[in-house]
Amino acid sequence: MPIVYRALRSLGCTISIWDGEIDERTARDHVLRLAQDSEWPPGPLHLTDLRTVRHATLPDAGLLDLLYEGTDLTEDIRVAVIVDPGQLSSPALHFMAGTIELHALTFEDVASACAYLDLDVGSVETVLARLRHEL
Repeated sequence: MPIVYRALRSLGCTISIWDGEIDERTARDHVLRLAQDSEWPPGPLHLTDLRTVRHATLPDAGLLDLLYEGTDLTEDIRVAVIVDPGQLSSPALHFMAGTIELHALTFEDVASACAYLDLDVGSVETVLARLRHEL
């Protein structure tokens, strides 16, 4: 499974790892899994580890809009994306998810991403290690 995640109410965060080739179908299936998860959304924070992704297609904007419909997270969402150094030329990603505007900041290490989201690095590293084991 090229995308694994945990919705952690204790952290108010969804932590995910995207690995390898992420095509449109894989991205769509991930969004559908989130929509079916009774624990999602745990809060407005998102941390996504893309350090081992080779190529990724973002989910359809309309599908993301439906995912957030009915939640109270549309204005407070913070997204941290961890990438390999040099993987992206811009420190920020900006995209529209239907009617929801998402801003994602990119980081080259877990500690910086956690500082941005105000999360405990040790807790996040533990979750990432468990998720990496599931890949």
